Amino acid sequence: MNSSYADPSRAEASAVSLERLRRLTLRRATATYTHWVERSVGWGTLIWMVFWLVFYAVAASQVVIFNVKPAPNGLLPIISSLFVAAVVAYFVLTRRTPPVILNRQDLYRVGLAPVTPARVLAWEFAYSRGIGFFIGALIGLIWWLIGFAFFRLEPIYAPVALGLWFVAVLDWGWLQYTGWKQIWVLPALLLVGVAGDLLFAIGGSSALLNSNPLGLILPAAAAILGSVWSRASLTSTYPPLFATHSLILSQLRAMNLTMVMVQRPPDPDVRRRLVQTLRSGSPALRPTRFLPIPRAAGPLGAIAWRVALTLYRRSILEQLGVVFQLAVLIAASTNTIEGVVGKLLLMLALSLAIPRLLGPVFGNLPVDTITRTLGRILPGVAIIAVLGALALLISSFVPTISSNVIVTSILHSLIALVALEKLSTRFKTPPTSRDVALLSAFIAVLPEVTLGILGVKGSLLEVQLGLLLLTIWQPFL
Repeated sequence: MNSSYADPSRAEASAVSLERLRRLTLRRATATYTHWVERSVGWGTLIWMVFWLVFYAVAASQVVIFNVKPAPNGLLPIISSLFVAAVVAYFVLTRRTPPVILNRQDLYRVGLAPVTPARVLAWEFAYSRGIGFFIGALIGLIWWLIGFAFFRLEPIYAPVALGLWFVAVLDWGWLQYTGWKQIWVLPALLLVGVAGDLLFAIGGSSALLNSNPLGLILPAAAAILGSVWSRASLTSTYPPLFATHSLILSQLRAMNLTMVMVQRPPDPDVRRRLVQTLRSGSPALRPTRFLPIPRAAGPLGAIAWRVALTLYRRSILEQLGVVFQLAVLIAASTNTIEGVVGKLLLMLALSLAIPRLLGPVFGNLPVDTITRTLGRILPGVAIIAVLGALALLISSFVPTISSNVIVTSILHSLIALVALEKLSTRFKTPPTSRDVALLSAFIAVLPEVTLGILGVKGSLLEVQLGLLLLTIWQPFL
C-alpha cells in the first residue's frame, strides 16, 4: 500500500476528494443510525431511559455511606503508581495488531488513494481517541465516587487523567505496531511518573489520588507526544501488514456485531482461524497440525476423528484451559456447597467447561442421530474418563474424598456433554452459545434438584445413569 505524492496539485485534489467522500459517508451513516434508533427503540424512550439512569445514579451517589475514619492510604500511592505504569506498559509493549484500522470498503476506496496515510486515517484516529477518552473519563468518574466514598479522597481530575491515559495507550500502541524507534521514550516517561508519584505526588497516577492539577502533566505529555509521533509515522507509507490486519480485524468486528444483533455467537472454528492468522503475522490459513485418518472406521469414527482434530488444532493454552476447568469441576465436587447456591455454581461450572469438549456443528449428515451424537461426544468422553480415573485414583489414597461424589461429578459432565450436543445440533448454534450451555447444565443437575424436592435419598446414581441413557438414545434430537 504505497502511494506517490510527487504532483502537489494532484495530491491536493485527492485530499479534497477524500474529505468530501468521508463527509458524505459519515452523513449517510449518521442518517442510517438515526433512522434505526427511531424505528427500533424510539428517541422518546431513549431520552426517558437516560433521564432515569442519571436520576438513579445521582440518588445512589447521595445515599452512599461514607467511612467515619479515612482509610489508610500509606501504600495507596505506591500501588496506584505501579499499577498504572504496569497496565500502560503491558497494553502498549505487547501490541501486535493495529489499534486503528480501515474496514474492507475504505481499504479499497481510500487506502490506495494518492494521499498520505495520515489523511486517510485522520478520522479513524480522531474517532478512536474520542471513544478512548470517553471510556477513560467514565472509569475515572466511577473511581472518583469510589475514592471519595471509601477512601476519603478527592480525585476531581481522575476522569481527565484516565481519558488522557487511554488516548496515550492508543497512540503509543500504534507506534509499537509500526516499530517506531523512539518507543523507548514511553518506559522512560512511566519511570519518571513512578518517581514523581513517590517523591512529589505529581506523577502518572497522582491525579487518581488528590486534587492537584499538576498530576495531569505526565498523562497530557504522553498523549500529546504519542499523537504527534503517530501522525509523523504516517507521512509516507502504511505499515507492512496493515492491509492484512485490517481485513481480518474488520471481519472479526463484523462477526461481533452480528453476534450482538442476532444474539448468536459466530462459528468458533472460523473465529479461531482468523485469530490464529492475526497472531502469526502471515496470511497462511492452512492448519499445521493433523491427526491420521482412521481406516474403515465408518461414520461414527469419521465424526469422532473430525471432532478430535478440532480439539487437537487448538492452541496449547486452550487445551490446558479445558483440562484445568474439568479438573477444577471434578475437584470442587468433593467439597460441594449445598442448596440452591451450590446448584447454581455447579451449573455455571458445567456451562464453562463442557462446551469446549465439542467440535463444530455439523450440517445434515446422512447418519442417524445416535451415531452423530456418539461420534461428537467420544473425544470429550475420553478426556472426562481420563480425568475421572485420575480423581478416583487420588480418592483411594485420601479417605476424606468419597468416590461416589466423584462418580456423580463425572456423570454430571457426561449428561451435560450429551445434552449440549443434542441442543446445539437442534438449534444449529455453536456449543459455546451461552443459552444452550446453561440449559444443558440445568439438565445435568436436574436429578439432584428433583430428588431434593421429593426428599428421596440414595438413588442419585441410578437416576443419573437413566437420564444419561435416555438423553443419548432419544430419537427426537
